[in-house]
Amino acid sequence: MVYSPGGRGRGDLLRLCAGYREGRIFGKRKSLQRNLVIDLIICIIIVMFISLVGFYIFVNKETLNSLIQVNFENKEQIKEIIPQREPFLMIDEVEEYIPGESAVAYKYVNEEEWYFKGHFPGNPIMPGVLITESLAQAGAIAILSMEENKGKNALFGGIDKMKFKKMVVPGDKLKLEVKIIKRKGPIGIGEAIATVDGKIVAKGELTFAVVD
Repeated sequence: MVYSPGGRGRGDLLRLCAGYREGRIFGKRKSLQRNLVIDLIICIIIVMFISLVGFYIFVNKETLNSLIQVNFENKEQIKEIIPQREPFLMIDEVEEYIPGESAVAYKYVNEEEWYFKGHFPGNPIMPGVLITESLAQAGAIAILSMEENKGKNALFGGIDKMKFKKMVVPGDKLKLEVKIIKRKGPIGIGEAIATVDGKIVAKGELTFAVVD
């Protein structure tokens, strides 16, 4: 019989090596299975998280959509919210609004507007004060559509940071966007932006006061 330097036979060493290899392979298989289980658990957690986020977005979108009122093309509908009347009703359409938060409206500027007869003859330009008034009426849609403010009026409390960037002339579609940025009791401030074809014509902050 031939012995190895360690005192063991070749057969014993071969069996020992084979057992060692099998142990390593078994250990690797066990480690691989454990990693697969961990990966599966992580995937399940990710899927559940994505599902919860999707459900949250869906629910909040439905809630938001239930608040947004859209497309008042009829002036009579506008008159149900704000008290202004012709010739001083300065908005023709409301695209959307969220009571107490924001409003998007439009003024279709035409050459028959009453103020063009004197501002200016032969060079009609919409007065800046009336652009501001148009923005204020859009803001009033957001404020006076609140349940507690229905039937009330919104008056100017102040005009701040108002800048006029571009002239508004007959044929322009004046987009009026107002976002309420601060409100405490009957007093609030709206961030107001007027645009034509995506270009800012006027921008500023309007302070309002709600009165009976």
